[in-house]
Amino acid sequence: MQFISGALAFFSIYFLINGYRRKDDTQKMLGWVFLIAAFGTGFILFLVMSN
Repeated sequence: MQFISGALAFFSIYFLINGYRRKDDTQKMLGWVFLIAAFGTGFILFLVMSN
């Protein structure tokens, strides 16, 4: 599970850098979506591990 959130964070950073470098709005949006998904999975993992 931690691998999944790590991969999501990696893809989000990749898309955000590409989107801002090329001024590509779709890649910027994808980057933010992946970033939110990575934080969401990390938060769920934290809740599961703490119980």
